[in-house]
Amino acid sequence: MTEPTSADHREMLRDAVRSVLNRIDPIAEARRQEARSPGYSVSSWTSFVTELGAGGVLVPERHGGLELGFADVCAILEETGAVCYNGPFLSSSVLSVLMLLRADTDVADDLTTIAAGGRTAAVTTLHHGVDPARWPEEVRADASGTTWRLTGCASGVIHGFGADVVYVVARHADGLGVWAVDADAPGHERRALTTLDLTRAQTEHTFDGAPARLVMSPKADVSRFRAITTLATVALCAEQVGGAQRVLATTLDYARTRYQFGRAIGSFQAIKHRCVDMAIAVEGAVASYSNARDQLDAAGGATAPDGPKLRQAAAIAGSFCSEAFLMVTGASLQIHGGIGMAWEHDTHLYLRRAKASERLFGTPADQRAELIATLDDREPQLSSA
Repeated sequence: MTEPTSADHREMLRDAVRSVLNRIDPIAEARRQEARSPGYSVSSWTSFVTELGAGGVLVPERHGGLELGFADVCAILEETGAVCYNGPFLSSSVLSVLMLLRADTDVADDLTTIAAGGRTAAVTTLHHGVDPARWPEEVRADASGTTWRLTGCASGVIHGFGADVVYVVARHADGLGVWAVDADAPGHERRALTTLDLTRAQTEHTFDGAPARLVMSPKADVSRFRAITTLATVALCAEQVGGAQRVLATTLDYARTRYQFGRAIGSFQAIKHRCVDMAIAVEGAVASYSNARDQLDAAGGATAPDGPKLRQAAAIAGSFCSEAFLMVTGASLQIHGGIGMAWEHDTHLYLRRAKASERLFGTPADQRAELIATLDDREPQLSSA
């Protein structure tokens, strides 16, 4: 891995990301792409990749990537979260690469094409929670001679419709593994889902004997998947923190400039107390997320091994950040009053993103169950919600 990025260089990275995102205007783009496939502008994503090298932020330099540290990638995710970016950065550049970096087969071509922006990717199943042992058996893998074939249905795949390749977590007699399926492979069909979050498209993928390429052997240690979900949880926390901070800032600005009865509404005690509650929630989310991010970065970043201490930090952050983001967006909607309820206002898009993100990689209740399990070595009892 490359040397850690200094604070100055990381701020320069943030500025570069902000510049591109401001020009793309993701929320306006999300509104234009609503109910369309793949759910984002391909040209905007191409700009994001070519100008920032966004496709290869985690890809090793030997494969044409930038090989940034995990904390640097989290800085980018904070910026994309702040504007509810609707492109496949999380799914293709982060989740897919985290999976490929733990592959036990030759995936050099996959990493090179993703880094160059020649291919976008999506991953199934990870969103079902933090414990791989409890993932549903969505897809089954079987060997037919020298060819692997997949059968089943994987739903809720983030940005799966526009993906050129889907990395499918499937079960085999030997255990849990990962296989790559091309978008146009025979026996593979996908359909866009109607989702609460208008800024993050999801799809359902059906496999009927679809030919697949082995990426991670089903005989591999399940700890690989645990390490991936730990990193994925903290990556999502980065998005949530970025979104919560933006919503807090815009709400405070509105409270200072919106006048009622001849006074700024921020001068009313009820609004003051609500704003303080929002600020406290954001501070707690930032603290827990920063701790988890820094621990993972120090442990090896994208290739950090599975371990109880890292899982504990990620579980704490996952619980805090999900609840804080949802609380802040809900409070913002109420402080904005009638205008906050308008479809044309952006508040509901952040609220939708917050509620949908709460379900990714485990609910807050699931994260707390994972924390307890790592503390006393018991199996986590996940929520049924």
